[in-house]
Amino acid sequence: MTFQKIVEPWKTKETFRLVHRGLSPGKGQLVVGLTDLPRSCWTAALVDEIKQPVLVITPNSEGAKTAYGDLVSLLPEGKVYFFPQLDLLPYEVYAQNVEIAAQRMTVLAKLAREEAIVVVTPVDALLKKIVSQDTIKKYSLSLSTGEKNDIHELSRRLISMGYTKEDLVEVPGTFSIRGGIIDIFPLTENFPLRVEFFDDEIESIRFFDPDTQRSLTETGQVFLPPADEFPADEESLTTAGKALRKELEAVLPSYSGAVRRHLRDKFSPYLEQMEQGIWTKGMEQFMTYFYPEAGGIADYLPPAGLVIIHEPDQVRENLEKMRREIDSWYYELLEEGKILPSFGNNFLDFDSFRTMVQRHALVLMAH
Repeated sequence: MTFQKIVEPWKTKETFRLVHRGLSPGKGQLVVGLTDLPRSCWTAALVDEIKQPVLVITPNSEGAKTAYGDLVSLLPEGKVYFFPQLDLLPYEVYAQNVEIAAQRMTVLAKLAREEAIVVVTPVDALLKKIVSQDTIKKYSLSLSTGEKNDIHELSRRLISMGYTKEDLVEVPGTFSIRGGIIDIFPLTENFPLRVEFFDDEIESIRFFDPDTQRSLTETGQVFLPPADEFPADEESLTTAGKALRKELEAVLPSYSGAVRRHLRDKFSPYLEQMEQGIWTKGMEQFMTYFYPEAGGIADYLPPAGLVIIHEPDQVRENLEKMRREIDSWYYELLEEGKILPSFGNNFLDFDSFRTMVQRHALVLMAH
């Protein structure tokens, strides 16, 4: 069945028209009595009417996957995206799963570019703060044929964007240089790019197969988002290093013996690398030193964007439960000298979550 046959009839219902007319930043509206598919039809109808980014938040991953599948079948291709949670415990060092990283970066990059997409996410994925859209924009890059660009400066820029320099590009998030050719594999593309220079001018940009090295299609322009959710340049690294040194010196006297040695041994290497302007995995635990403006994905929406929350009571209950678990781990790990006090600032609580979503038009959907 077509979109018109499935979704259009919902727009004629008086309840829908009332909700649509009532959409306003800072205003919440409750819709009750809808099950999964009708709920998605309502969402698709609203998406079609408002022509703005929409964020759909569910209580859990199962509900998010169901809503995502329904909306993909109802809306045009390339309109709906899933924003998964990071596959790790809150206190673990960030280890990048390429598929999850690609899904998340695709969403962040599209929202930062103000594309009117629909994002479906479980509340679990919103607990840990993310960098602002200004940060994503700062560490993104567009390349076009015919433009002037120094290949060595481009290499430095890619490193600050989270890309890793390799001898051969085989996996997303890497790049390589051979003479006047630079290969780049963005997280958001299925194939890597080959950028050929003539002197300091970009002569061609082609997608290629990393297995055969054969060219696929040529393009005149390409957008490169960060290869890491936590990009950092030398300036931000040295600034964060100063803050880390200050915190470490402040807390060390409160520990003694083996715990104090463990704390110093664990964090001193990070400190040394920051002060040298070197990024390494694990530094994202100092997020608020790098990105004091870090928040949540709803902050990426424009004022006219829409937030839809499925089963708001369950969302609140699950978010508060997860936050209590984090707080429990936090104090235990803090006592053991495995984290620093600032680590607790990396997560949202329900009050900050509520403030974030209430900046936009808000529709609460409950059974």
